[in-house]
Order: sequence, then structure tokens, then C-alpha cells
Amino acid sequence: MKKTIATVLVGILVLSTLSGCTNISTQTKTEGQKIYKIGVIAPLSWPAANYWEDAINAYKFIVNKFNAENSGKMTIDLVVEDGKCDGKASSSAAQKLVTIDKVQVIVGWFCSAETIAAGKIAQPNNVVMISPVSSSPEIANIWEYIFRFYNDDYVTKKLSNYITSMWANKIFVIAENTDVAIWFLNGMETHFTGKIESQTYQKEEKDFLMIAKQIKTKIKESDFLIFLPSSDLSTIWIIDALDKEWILTMMKWRIASNEIVNSTNSYKTLWSKLDGIKTTQLVNLWALPSSATNLTQEMLKQFTINTDALFSVLEADAMSLAIDAIKQVGNNGESIKNYFTSFDAKNPRKWYFGDYYFTPQRDAHGLNFLVYEIQDWQLVNWK
Repeated sequence: MKKTIATVLVGILVLSTLSGCTNISTQTKTEGQKIYKIGVIAPLSWPAANYWEDAINAYKFIVNKFNAENSGKMTIDLVVEDGKCDGKASSSAAQKLVTIDKVQVIVGWFCSAETIAAGKIAQPNNVVMISPVSSSPEIANIWEYIFRFYNDDYVTKKLSNYITSMWANKIFVIAENTDVAIWFLNGMETHFTGKIESQTYQKEEKDFLMIAKQIKTKIKESDFLIFLPSSDLSTIWIIDALDKEWILTMMKWRIASNEIVNSTNSYKTLWSKLDGIKTTQLVNLWALPSSATNLTQEMLKQFTINTDALFSVLEADAMSLAIDAIKQVGNNGESIKNYFTSFDAKNPRKWYFGDYYFTPQRDAHGLNFLVYEIQDWQLVNWK
């Protein structure tokens, strides 16, 4: 049975023991003050805690800032539910947010399984959902009320084009048997014109030596290797196995991974073993408007950012968009949807991540993806 993890302002904050959180708002409610709820679904019991902690902290930062600036006029309450990176749990979370909490907008998160399941609850109830980083192309099929920033189709097309430019005719893929990894694999199969051979593993897997040994008998230096973990631990175990079988040395400059590889925990454990590995990410923080850098600097005064700061910027932008919509058009799902779609190429939204608007498929247009190479704990602009 799913439970509410945190209801901000009410004072119930189980999150505080998990991520050092405090109440999102300390504002004293005054008579006549308008109070609006925004739902949040995040995988609070997912093993990769550093990702969802950064997300919650980004949401907290934006809500705190807004509530302080609008004290006595309007207050935002967050109702945070555990989606567990699982469709069934996320569906229950969305049902509770929609029917009990009566939210009109939900900010989703990383796992596409969560977003798809929650979206199927939100859509028929005319509740808007915005996901900062859920990437499955299937999300676009839910359509009208479901928006997102990140799209695997953009990412895998970029990576496929890069691998083709490296004259590789064959890709070996090591993919965790999760929706996130499988959708990425499906995107590669769509866009890469050469041959792809894949091997999946269960998320409980810890011994990757057998997989590495099998790949070693097949892979050639002219091929390309992609590994798709869903946690820092999986990244560490995979790299160690590839290193022990000398695959890391042989294929060093022809290995790629998803955005999970770019994390402080992986860098601290693996050090230079990650150097040379490619990853497709959104543009570097320094390439964004100064408002994005200023945002992360302000956030770092209150919170630690454990993963790529770009995720925190996306998450902050999504929450800001939801709050701006409520402030401008009121707390009504259809009005919020219309506010989201009011931006276009001639009149884009100008915010932390730069200029963007939503396509008819509800994907953000204007976000730029690049293939980077890891060097000395940072991403170097590559392609």
C-alpha cells in the first residue's frame, strides 16, 4: 500500500531522514491567502537516491523562493508521492494525487514507467503532467495533457549518428532489464543502420565478469560498445568487469553510456577508468544562459547537487513552469495545458534552460543534445 511521503507545509516530512530535507515552506498562512497544491511523483525508494534527492531539492528550492516572494498572497504546497520507478506504484500515486489531493498539475521525474502510468491517470482527468527527464517515446502517445523536456529519440539519434561517423558497423549493448534501458536500446535499433547485438541483465546483478567474458570473444576494435545501467553501482560493477577483461583498454575510445554514467559517485570510485567514455547529454551548463549557472550557485548554498547539475536545472524549470501557469491562469488543468501550449517559435518560454516551446507531441523544442567525452571528472564537448 502506497503512502504519502511528504506533504509540504503540513509538516509531515519523512524525506528529512532520507535526504536532509526540511519543510519546503515556512510561510505562515494568512487569512484570505490562496493555497495551491502541486503533485510530485518521484522514485523515493529507488536505489539511486542521489538522483531523486537532487530532484526534490530542486523542487524545494523553487517553491521556497516563490513562497517567500509571494508571502501573504499565494502559497504553493507540494504533495510528494513515491512512484518507486514502477508503473503500478506510480499509477496509485497519481490516483491519490488526482482524486484525494485534487491537484491540477503533477511534476513527474526520471523513470518513464512512472510517467507513462501516471500520465494515463492524469490525462482522462484533465490534469497536466510535466516530466523533466522521462525520455521514452511512448510518453508522446498519451498526448494532450502530458508534457516533457527529455526524449530518447533525440538522444539515440544523436548517438547513432556519432557512432556511424566513427565507421562502426556493429554495436554491442549491455542493457539493464529496466524500461529506461530498454527504451534507449529500442531507440538505437531504430536509428542505427548497422548491426546491434544486445545482452540484458537483471537489476539485482552484481557479477558482470561472465557478461564481459562473453563480449570479449565477439567484439572487435572496430565495433562500438554501449552499456546502459540505471544506477551508480551498476556503472561501477560494469566498468570493473570490462577493465578486468581488458575490454576497457581495447575499446576505450569506442565505449558509450547513458546519462547515469555522469555522476559524482562514479567519478570518485572509478577515477580515470571513465576517461574516454562517450555519453549523450544536454548541452553543458556553461553553454546555457547565465540564469542557469546563477540558479545552481544559489541552490548549492542550501543543498548538495550529487548528479549532473543540468538535471537540477531541468527539474527547477519544470516546477517553475507549473507555478507560473497557476499564477497566470489559475489552478485548472485545461487552463494550465493551454498556458503550456501558448508558447511557440515566435513566442518561446525564456527561462533557466534558454528558449523553448512544446511541439504538438508535447516535447520541448529548443533543448540541444550533444555527444560528450568524459575527461578528468568532467564532460568535454565532443560532437
